[in-house]
Amino acid sequence: MVRMQYVDRQLQANLYPSCIGIARYFEVSPKSIQGDIRYMKDMLGAPIAYDSRRRGYCYLREWKLFPDSERGRLEAESLMAVNKVLAQYEGTPMYDEVGRALHKVLQYFPVADSGGFSCDSDLSMSLEQRQGVPRAHVVITFSAHHAQWIRTGMWHSAQTFQEHGDGSVTLSMDVGSLEGVKRWVMRFGAGVRVISPEELRNMIKDEVVRMGMVYLDMQDSFPESGE
Repeated sequence: MVRMQYVDRQLQANLYPSCIGIARYFEVSPKSIQGDIRYMKDMLGAPIAYDSRRRGYCYLREWKLFPDSERGRLEAESLMAVNKVLAQYEGTPMYDEVGRALHKVLQYFPVADSGGFSCDSDLSMSLEQRQGVPRAHVVITFSAHHAQWIRTGMWHSAQTFQEHGDGSVTLSMDVGSLEGVKRWVMRFGAGVRVISPEELRNMIKDEVVRMGMVYLDMQDSFPESGE
C-alpha cells in the first residue's frame, strides 16, 4: 500500500517515475514495482500509461487512488499502527533506525492544513490557518541523508526546492503556523537547519535547551552505578 501511495504521488506530480527508480528507493526488485502498477491498473482502474519518450509512467487523466472518505480512514489506521510499532522499540538501540524507516512511511499519508502544509495528523490542528494570522515564509535545509526523501515528498502545495552540491536540499514554503513546523523539523535532529524565519530558529533553540535541562535533571536524580 505504501509503495502504491508513493507511485500515485509521483504520478500526480508529473514526475514520470520508472520501475527501476521506485525499486531503488524502496530497496525492492523492479518486478515488485511492476506488480504494484499492474494492480493499480487492473484492479483499481488507474489510467496509467508508459511514456517511452520520458521513460516513465504517467496518468492519462485526473484520478484518485482512494476516495477522500476512504483515504481519511486509512490515514488514521496507518498512523495508529506506526505509533504502536515505534513504541515497541522505545529504549532500544533500534529505536532511531526504526523511527527513520517509519517516518519514510508516514510521508505517504499526509494530512494537509488549509495553509497548504502537509504532515501527520497530530500536527494538522496546529497547522490550520487562522483568520487574521499572517503567513510565515519558512526556509529549511536538510542534510543529504534526509534530503533523499524530503525532495520526493509533497509537504506544501506551493513548495520549492533548491539542490546543493553536497546532496543537501533547501525547502521553502509559506505556512500559517510555526508551532507545527517546529515539531516536524525537530524530528530530523541535527540533520536539519532552519534558515528563516528567526522566530522559528529561536523556538527550536529554546526547545532544545529545555530538553537538555530535562536530561541534566535526570542525571542529577540518578546516582552513578557503584555509588
